[in-house]
Amino acid sequence: MRNHIWEWTGFNAMEPRDTERGVVGDGQVEVRIRAIGICGTDLHIMSGHAVFAQPPLPLGHELAGVVERVGKGVTSYKIGDRVCIDPLTGCGVCGECLSGNKHRCPDSGEYGLQYPGGWQQFLIVPASNLYLLPDSLSYAEATQAETLHCCLGGIDKLDIRIGEHAAVVGDGPTGLYFVQLLKAAGAGKVSFIGMRESRLKLGRELGADDTSNRSALKPDPPEAESQDIVIDAAGTASSLALCIELLKKAGGCSCSVCPASRLRRTCRPSS
Repeated sequence: MRNHIWEWTGFNAMEPRDTERGVVGDGQVEVRIRAIGICGTDLHIMSGHAVFAQPPLPLGHELAGVVERVGKGVTSYKIGDRVCIDPLTGCGVCGECLSGNKHRCPDSGEYGLQYPGGWQQFLIVPASNLYLLPDSLSYAEATQAETLHCCLGGIDKLDIRIGEHAAVVGDGPTGLYFVQLLKAAGAGKVSFIGMRESRLKLGRELGADDTSNRSALKPDPPEAESQDIVIDAAGTASSLALCIELLKKAGGCSCSVCPASRLRRTCRPSS
């Protein structure tokens, strides 16, 4: 069987092609892709607003599938296993990789950005980049493991204290994840700020204590310098400016999405 690829070829363009399936090397596993999440980053890349990938390239870094072939030396996985894929790679031997920070490895890269991603039938990856899925989790749900992992990393770095007030700016999937994670981490109040009433309603259902629609004629965001924690889940100049405005002195801010263009903001030093 040949490998069918959907390849990004230029501005909002994608072309199908067939290739021979690759050779599965030592320590590697071939995964038949069963589900792919379309990330905002993929859309930014295709439209030319992100420069960290170059065509031609099959994109796709939110991936889940089933093991098709197993390379020599792989004992943790077998043919037929249901898995999700960690798209990030590192050298595996430097201090950053060994401490769990392979995103800081000098040789780090990512499937779907620097390397061919999952917009294809079969993808060969290191066995160390796989995670077994429970039977209760669908392939479609499992594609969100990568996004959820990114959000959890942001939550971990913010060192949230029980009862703190937090605001999330941006009502996309990342923002909705952060609403739930902030509540689970102990935030006493979570404000959810966005542009779409349907997403804000969902945010309230998922735990947001109050919401603010920035597209309304009279938006009602939290007061300036009122938040212990703010999270920019939109990645625009205006969302970053709002986050800084809302943040208390000595508060914590996480910019947790890839902006479509370079952002610049001047901050006033505290007295």
